[in-house]
Amino acid sequence: MTMAIVNLTQHVPTPSQFEAGVIDPPEEARRDLLALLDFTDPPTPAEIVRRADRIAAIAAASGCGQAMVGGAMFLMPALCNALRRRGIEPLCGFSRRRSQEHARPDGVVEKTILFEHEAFVAVPES
Repeated sequence: MTMAIVNLTQHVPTPSQFEAGVIDPPEEARRDLLALLDFTDPPTPAEIVRRADRIAAIAAASGCGQAMVGGAMFLMPALCNALRRRGIEPLCGFSRRRSQEHARPDGVVEKTILFEHEAFVAVPES
């Protein structure tokens, strides 16, 4: 049985992430999470810690022992610390970037970057 991994990102998990055990928090908690991850102004250090603690509480309420994190780099250290204090292991998704080029009928070449989830990487403690 795969251990559930709570999604703490702004993104919907990919099918392969769902297969790996990623779940979204319940709808109301997901709305709160999205609001906490949305920074419209530069945050103070106290605001970063406050939001990280609230996000970690959402993760703890999920009952999951692991959490998929990603987003604003200034939030990640505080979030990983808050998760660890609750016994939750922070994970980052690992994807290979694959590019494809397509020639359009008008002669313009479009380049598309594909991101395909392959694994999770544990965030090391520093």
